[in-house]
Amino acid sequence: CYFLSAVALVALLPVVVRDRLDAGPNTYTLLFGLFGLGAVTLAFTIGILRQRLSRDGMIAMGIGLQTSAAIAFALTTHVAILAVATVASGFAWISVAASLGVTAQLALPAWVRGRGLAAVQMAYMGGGTFGALLWGQIATTWNLQIAFAAAAVATAANFVLARRYPVSTLREENLTPS
Repeated sequence: CYFLSAVALVALLPVVVRDRLDAGPNTYTLLFGLFGLGAVTLAFTIGILRQRLSRDGMIAMGIGLQTSAAIAFALTTHVAILAVATVASGFAWISVAASLGVTAQLALPAWVRGRGLAAVQMAYMGGGTFGALLWGQIATTWNLQIAFAAAAVATAANFVLARRYPVSTLREENLTPS
């Protein structure tokens, strides 16, 4: 569910640059590169964050950052603000993906771990694919601001799922086939 809503920023970024910012490939490259910078920044800080936050805390932080980024894209066309939002989005994306990936590795029994992790990756990619279609359709039917506002609401709704289904409580079970 997170990736279904979070993909709005990446999926709609080319249209934002072209239509809302009236800019070209340089601006798109800058903003998309900053998304990557956010992801790389997490890679360098994840050890510090993991000392302070549980996996659920990492997911909640990611949901909050992604929601904030979507709100920024809904409300402004100021490139500097969108740049910060894009860095936050990349950071959020990887914090959630890493936390869910670790959870899957811990929760899946060894005999099916590879297949299970493949299913997790498929869920990420499927959520991103269907989300891109959804947000593109919403932006086409209404406009970009409404699409980003709806994405912010949808992303924030993930807080409910994160509270209802905490990942930190999952433990590896002995599900060895008989």
